[in-house]
Amino acid sequence: AGSLRRNATSHLNLVKRATKQQQQQQVMELNRSDLNEDVRRAIQAIVNEVCSVHKDEDAAAQNIKRKLDGQLGSTWHVIVGRSYACHVGHEKNTFGVFKNDNLNIVVFKAGL
Repeated sequence: AGSLRRNATSHLNLVKRATKQQQQQQVMELNRSDLNEDVRRAIQAIVNEVCSVHKDEDAAAQNIKRKLDGQLGSTWHVIVGRSYACHVGHEKNTFGVFKNDNLNIVVFKAGL
């Protein structure tokens, strides 16, 4: 019985790790980005983390922005939605368009 429980626990941990890896791979870059590789990876991790918890556009945008400002400095702007178009002015090397499941996410940094 103990061996059976250990096997079941081990299998469950493998499934959790596979699910986490799939969630991390959900974000794909679209259209264009001028982000450097390290910043792009950091943003993708934040987007994956937030979108795995928040399916609501407003909550996702607010939490992504809060995390970006906290980890990458302010002032980040985040647009999250299912279908929209936008044109924004931004600081150099701070613009990215991402997709997570059915949400489109635009992030850019602009401020004084």
